[in-house]
Amino acid sequence: MAFMGSESAFSSSSSTVSGFKYDVFLSFRGSDTRKTFTDHLYAALNQKGIFTFRDDEKLERGTFIAPELLRAIEESRFAVVIISQDYASSSWCLVELAKIVECMEKERLIILPVFHYIDPSDVRNLRKTFGEAFAKHEELHEDNIEEVHRWKAALTKVGKIAGWDLRDKHEAKVVEEIVGKILDKLTSTYSIVPKDFVGINSRMEELVNLLGMGLNDVRFIGIWGMGGMGKTTLARVVYDKFRHRFEGSSFLANVREECGKQGIVHLQKQLLSDTLMERNIDFSDVQWGSSVIEKRLHYKSVLIVLDDVDQPDQLEALVGMREWFGQGSRVIITTRNQHLLIGHDVAEAEIYKAKELNSDEALQLFSRKAFKKDHPSEGYVELSKKVICYAQGHPLALEVLGSFLKGRDLDAWESALGRLQETPPKKVLNTLQISFDGLEETEKKIFLDIACFFKGEDKNRVINILRTPCYKPSIDIDVLEEKSLITISKGNLWMHDLLQDLGRQIVHCESPEQPGCRSRLWHKDDVLHVLKNNTGSGKIRGIMLHSPQLVKVQLHTEAFKKMENLKFLIVENVHICEPLEFLPNSLIFLKWPNYPFHWPSEYFPEQLVAIEMPDSRIRLHSSENHTVRSRFERFCAFFVRGVLTVTRTVTKSGSRLTGSDHTVRSEFKNHVRLPKLITQGCRFENLVDANLSDCEFITELPKLWAPNLESLNLLGCKNLVKLTELEAPNLKYLNLCHCGNLVEIDECFGSLENLTEWYLNGCSKLRILPSQLRLKSLYLFKLTGCSSLEKLPNFHPEMECLKELWLTESGIREVPSSIEHLTNLDELNLQRCKNLRDLPDSIYKMQQLRLLYSPTAKLRPTCDSFDGSSGFVNMTYLSLQAYEGIIELDLLMKPDYFPALEELNLSYTNIVTIPESISRFPRLKDLIARSCKLLREIQGLPQSISYVSVDGSMLLNTSPSGLFNQVIGIIGILPNRVCGSARSNNNFPSETEGAESEDRDISMDLQISNNFPSETEGDEIEELGWVEFLREGFDGFNSDISFSGTEMLKWFNHRSVDNSISFFVGRNFPKLVVCIVPGPGGFDGFVEISINGYENREYKSINLPRRYSCPQYLFSLTQWSLLQRHLNESNPTDQNLVEVSISYKSDNPVECTCPPQEDDAVDYWSESSDDTCYSIKMWGVHVECTCPPQESEDDDDVDYRNELPFYGSDDKEEYQSCMSWLVGPTTKLFKLFCFCCPRDFS
Repeated sequence: MAFMGSESAFSSSSSTVSGFKYDVFLSFRGSDTRKTFTDHLYAALNQKGIFTFRDDEKLERGTFIAPELLRAIEESRFAVVIISQDYASSSWCLVELAKIVECMEKERLIILPVFHYIDPSDVRNLRKTFGEAFAKHEELHEDNIEEVHRWKAALTKVGKIAGWDLRDKHEAKVVEEIVGKILDKLTSTYSIVPKDFVGINSRMEELVNLLGMGLNDVRFIGIWGMGGMGKTTLARVVYDKFRHRFEGSSFLANVREECGKQGIVHLQKQLLSDTLMERNIDFSDVQWGSSVIEKRLHYKSVLIVLDDVDQPDQLEALVGMREWFGQGSRVIITTRNQHLLIGHDVAEAEIYKAKELNSDEALQLFSRKAFKKDHPSEGYVELSKKVICYAQGHPLALEVLGSFLKGRDLDAWESALGRLQETPPKKVLNTLQISFDGLEETEKKIFLDIACFFKGEDKNRVINILRTPCYKPSIDIDVLEEKSLITISKGNLWMHDLLQDLGRQIVHCESPEQPGCRSRLWHKDDVLHVLKNNTGSGKIRGIMLHSPQLVKVQLHTEAFKKMENLKFLIVENVHICEPLEFLPNSLIFLKWPNYPFHWPSEYFPEQLVAIEMPDSRIRLHSSENHTVRSRFERFCAFFVRGVLTVTRTVTKSGSRLTGSDHTVRSEFKNHVRLPKLITQGCRFENLVDANLSDCEFITELPKLWAPNLESLNLLGCKNLVKLTELEAPNLKYLNLCHCGNLVEIDECFGSLENLTEWYLNGCSKLRILPSQLRLKSLYLFKLTGCSSLEKLPNFHPEMECLKELWLTESGIREVPSSIEHLTNLDELNLQRCKNLRDLPDSIYKMQQLRLLYSPTAKLRPTCDSFDGSSGFVNMTYLSLQAYEGIIELDLLMKPDYFPALEELNLSYTNIVTIPESISRFPRLKDLIARSCKLLREIQGLPQSISYVSVDGSMLLNTSPSGLFNQVIGIIGILPNRVCGSARSNNNFPSETEGAESEDRDISMDLQISNNFPSETEGDEIEELGWVEFLREGFDGFNSDISFSGTEMLKWFNHRSVDNSISFFVGRNFPKLVVCIVPGPGGFDGFVEISINGYENREYKSINLPRRYSCPQYLFSLTQWSLLQRHLNESNPTDQNLVEVSISYKSDNPVECTCPPQEDDAVDYWSESSDDTCYSIKMWGVHVECTCPPQESEDDDDVDYRNELPFYGSDDKEEYQSCMSWLVGPTTKLFKLFCFCCPRDFS
């Protein structure tokens, strides 16, 4: 018979799935090692669950080997061959070995040899006992000598395989190494993941990363998530994969349940029994058990899984501290309570949160359960998707629903899906309710409130609504999150739909047949049944009536009379036909937008925390007389947008209050009887949030005391005239935007120390603000459009938090000098303040100011120079646009006050000159002066400039020093001599001179920049648009410019419509400029150069997008060292032929047939065509070559040599460089887009 190691979850699955019956076959000489090394190895393999075959010694007593032995070899994955001194003397062993080698050669078996106190070389060379044994076999089997030779070959092959030599190692160590190697091979070869474990691999990979396998530290890892998410499954898969690497392992399933049934001591004993492989472990109490675990496992590497832990004492008893376990140990804990892990010193970085399946994984898992395949059957796809949507990636729900719907027809599916919302799967709910049952009463209450009313709401707002003077629910919400019952995303409360169903099902079960006896109502039909029939009760805590579409209903006027404990009332998209007579004073949250009636002011629940009633009919008046009518209309339901209307006694003389109404009895019990009058000065101690926006009937607010009020929204209350005294010291948010009739705001609003945001936009009649603002926390203050406001308050020195002050289109006439106290102001917007003529000098003390929009340039600093104590140290953007009164730019005369300025906008002003001082703004990149109709001159531009826009400034280019010439001056461009006018070998700097040329002062280039031919000299540029300098800084490329004009500049002395241009140069390569006029389809290609017929080399890649309608694109090829090296490698002479050619990235450039573009507003980016026109219309080069002079073919041609002031002078050597304009102090890359001309090139 055969003995087999005990099967485990790992071994049975690994061997069967891979096609092998056994993991290991042991081959050994029984008389040598059966009771020693082989036995130890077999026991170790068995302990690790490795399925091992070892032949029985009884089978050896025969002449022929048993067939089942050979079959076992064929069905094994590994063969451990223990070669001892007498191994070769056994023909049985040799037959086994020959079969083992045969299987190895078929790649079906891995051989692991062990050399049992012998020299491996004796095996390989058949020496000593091995040679003697084969000599005897040859004598005994001389009629079958070929079989003996086969044995020899097999033994020789095995002897050559690297194995374990026991002569210099301890047997226990060798056994450990063999078992470890086999385990590693098995776990990497076999899949231990069951077929239905969809999505497990990616999740397992994340968990394995947390485990840090191979490191010697002790780690506690948590798997946390809501019930049914696959936490146990994931832990089991990882456990099965790695448990063999540890000296001991234990998987304690259902810890919560087992502790309840059998106690913690039972689990302690199981843990020790599993890890130590012992059965008789006994102790009587938890403390003793913990001590035993610590002592017995202290030096042992173990893998422990505690599944479904729900109490701290379970962790303390089973895995109290990391020090209890040996190096390399890992403890995995699955739980629904994150705080339980954190409380046991498991860091958040060591906690894996179980994730829902994505839609593809969910559909696959569901399909396997419902259809036994990876996708739905035909006709069931859409219904399956509905199930997926309902389950939201919850694995247990998908399995339950898939199994339930398996084999059912479409009608059954439709029916089942229809009832899911009302009766979710019981098995799923039972699993989820375990978490709910473990909550405290206050936690249960809040969980049900969120499930019924507040899912998706802001967390802090819900906390404010649910809090009481003695209780704040923050801790309970934290507990719900830690127990995976809710999640918090972007500050909002969320929960899985199944958990929401659980909560609502719990409420429904409170009274299945009588909705009025439940604690919470949210289902539209249930709510209407209760409110129409007046069947409510004191058990109702909250009501939410929401209709997807606006509906008109008639509620019982006393529907709320019995609901003395009602806390939440949420009504949306519902129009009632008659006003309500009762509302409970117990309300803490009231949300009813568009309430259509005037609610009497006497309804005012003292417990109210938040109220949202926008667009409701609130009637707020104020009067100095003390009649009942005036008192009633003066005081209103302040925080309700459409508050209550007073009941009037209608007499023959009209609608009036009768004399009897002068003595009104107040009823303050559980309800407020309407009407009821409340005196001025109401207290709202709990009120935190009030939204009364767009309440057209509010005219004035009464004096209110609301110490906890944080948010007040009166946006759009267009008839509000005055804000009177408000006692709200904790107010943080105040929105008064578009209160079109608001005139005055009380002084008390100037000292709200906690106010952070204040909006007054669109208050066009506002005239009176508090005389001084002492708003210590104010961050944002907006008064845009306050056209009647002529005077700003003074700013107190404590207003250090203000970051943004917006006064756009306000009527202010001056900015107070106290603005200097806004030391941290980041943005000041004074745009279109038409009455503002200047700014105070003190504004220069606002060193943190980054953005300034001003209608005036009259900024007069008090310091002669920038000393760091004043000036706009951080200002990056200054806008003076859209104010025609600006003629001079005094502030630009002090560039030291703007050390960080990057963008200056002067558009739509009447400036005539942009002064030279602008060239000394060290970081100015963008200059925008669009539609400056009087602008004639820009006297200078800084070296940092990268963009200039002067669209619509029509007079600028009529000046001889127009913007084009100035830009040319900045980058050092000068039109030098035409072809044949000079010797290039005298004009290009040598390699040793290059550095000096680059470092020389650029002032020369600036001085001669105006020698560029002006518009009157033939190359007219009709209108300037915008200029852009693109800096990239790669070696050799100095400047790129793109612009449109009437024709190609004649300065380009070689022009062509073909693909190549040729010219001669001397021994030094001169500087070279290329100009391309692409077709309307753009250009995408290269510029290549060949010298003296040598190979073309690419020097420039060009991509001109289609949106530019036939620009001229000018760039310099100034890779001087590469060009010179290219020339030196071409066997140069005094005359060297240079061919510059254009090549296209497309192999077949299409000739341009596009119609002329007359509308330069066409956006070619938005067009696409397979027939993109990559051809060029014209191109040319400027180079100081050695070509002979050319005759002029055009009478209008200009010889620029005679135009240059230095030509023929004694100083001509200073300008000998053919392209001296390319030499600058730094390497730059510029691109100039401008001169949008309606005419095409000739």
